[in-house]
Amino acid sequence: MLGNQTEGATWTASCCCGFPEVRRNLGRNRLVELGEQMTAARSKAPADPLALMSAKA
Repeated sequence: MLGNQTEGATWTASCCCGFPEVRRNLGRNRLVELGEQMTAARSKAPADPLALMSAKA
């Protein structure tokens, strides 16, 4: 379950979705968690993703 969504709720994302809509759907606490996870993952991310053997350009 994402953020403050109720069980059975459907997550719909569209290309015109703006940040206020994302915050409303996920909630502030979940966004803070996500930011912390992204910050932690940054140090493990490759500097050049296309240099990976699994990458296809």
